[in-house]
Amino acid sequence: MVINNNLMADNANRFLAINSNNQASSMEKLSSGLRINRAGDDAAGLAISEKMRNQINGLDQASRNAQDGISLIQTAEGALAESQQMLQRMRELSIQSMNDTYTDSDREKIDLEVQQLLQEIDGVADKTEFNEQKLLAGDKADSSSATTASADANDGLAVASMDGVARTAAAPVSTAGDTEFAAITAWFDDTRDAVVSAMNNVFSGMGDTYSGSFDDVKAALTEMRNNPDDYSDDYYTKSIEEQLAEYDSVNQTAIRSKYEDGIKDLQSEPLIESSIVDITALETAISNYGTAMANSSSGDSGNTGGTGGTDSSTDSTTGTTQTTQQKIEALITEQKDLISDKISELEDIKADTSKTTEEIALASNLLNAWTTLQNALNEMDSWTDLPDNYNSMTLEQKAQYYDDVKADSVAGRNYDPTNTTAVYALSYINANSPNDETVASFNSIAQTIEALEGAEFDQEIEGTRTFEFHVGANQNQKISVDITAMGVVALGLEEVNMSTKEAASASLASIDSAIEQISEQRAILGAVQNRLEHTIKNVDNTAENLQTAESNIRDTDMADEMVDLTKYNILSQASQSMLAQANQVPLQVLQLL
Repeated sequence: MVINNNLMADNANRFLAINSNNQASSMEKLSSGLRINRAGDDAAGLAISEKMRNQINGLDQASRNAQDGISLIQTAEGALAESQQMLQRMRELSIQSMNDTYTDSDREKIDLEVQQLLQEIDGVADKTEFNEQKLLAGDKADSSSATTASADANDGLAVASMDGVARTAAAPVSTAGDTEFAAITAWFDDTRDAVVSAMNNVFSGMGDTYSGSFDDVKAALTEMRNNPDDYSDDYYTKSIEEQLAEYDSVNQTAIRSKYEDGIKDLQSEPLIESSIVDITALETAISNYGTAMANSSSGDSGNTGGTGGTDSSTDSTTGTTQTTQQKIEALITEQKDLISDKISELEDIKADTSKTTEEIALASNLLNAWTTLQNALNEMDSWTDLPDNYNSMTLEQKAQYYDDVKADSVAGRNYDPTNTTAVYALSYINANSPNDETVASFNSIAQTIEALEGAEFDQEIEGTRTFEFHVGANQNQKISVDITAMGVVALGLEEVNMSTKEAASASLASIDSAIEQISEQRAILGAVQNRLEHTIKNVDNTAENLQTAESNIRDTDMADEMVDLTKYNILSQASQSMLAQANQVPLQVLQLL
């Protein structure tokens, strides 16, 4: 029996500490509900569960991202549905306008609704936004990049000339007349034949199945040149691909695909790497040919244009390929021609000896008045600070504007506002030639110009914008969708009008093409939306399963932990009791003393 070391008390005390720690750990787990509260509880389990938590949180956010993506797509698709309804209404009006029960005046009224619908199509494209991002306005930067990339991809075609094909000389300059036109035609045919023949020679030497396919290209280009009325007015200024696409559209063929497949083979075939087709020569030929034809069309060739100012103006208002600005310029020219014709008419009357003295005097005075107006209009053409609405001003408004500027100018200090001014001249015309058709026609054209200027479409709505939705917990787990610009210009509708039967017929094809473009875009959006919906289901299911796995690792089993706590409570109390008894043992030594 010893008193310096109470081994029983030390042993009871050690177990009391162990039981107390276990009791505290069990209470902590029961209080937090977690089996792992610190790395010491389970280092490996903590590392695994933390990675799982990262994945779970990322998947939860990915699911929200995908849902936001669906919301964006639904916004765009809803706007496209409205644009498509407007196009369907325009198609209905186009068919209505082609009916001969309507006059051109009726068709102009039909066109009023069409032009408003076109404006709203641009409005929908510009105003459709999601979180301040335009959805249907495209991206010009993307469009430029795509064009650059396309050009870079085709650079190889212009590296060298094919064996036996010399670069084509520049297009002959045309002035006017059938002789020049015939020279241009022959020059173009020679250029086309040389390049097409060289293409076929290469394929023939290779034994390629495309041998002879460029004869179809040649036939298509020849057919278009021989029958220009079947195609757009400026088809000859387009690239080979664009011309063949138009040919395929009209004739239900697939010449363009043959051409493009052949060019791709030429680019990729190692046997002819040193003799790549010089497409640049033919492209340049077509461009120059188009320019020359356009120049010659102002003459007497009679193949592609009118023979005078009036015919040219008529073409500009009924054609379906001119830009709005070109139409406005043609109408301004028509206004000038009206005044010139009036002056010529008055000069003829003045020189007509069969007329009475009074008639000649009146014609002379009216001639002076119209000449004054003409000079004023010509002078204003040289001014650089004209108001924005100058082109759409009536003759009265232009005369008043001219007089106001002249009267306010330093040089106009001696300007007499009551005599030989533009306003005075027009007042004389109205007083002595009431209901003058020239004035009425001039003002009617001004109204048309005003309508055209109001119908200018947004040129900035073009290109394609890509939206990326991050739908995973890790890098590069995303779904993208391309949304093409859906404005009037991007859809090829800028020349749609119902002012004539022919224009309505030509517009129908453009409207059908636009409807098809929107249908294709809606189909793409619908497909991506369905994909995102499945993505959400998969992501949510994965997150749920990972949450279950993480729970198994990290959460505590409350029932099992209560058993342990009960055990540790009993052991702790027993350890305290044993420690108390062990501390009493050394007191027994006193009895011996």
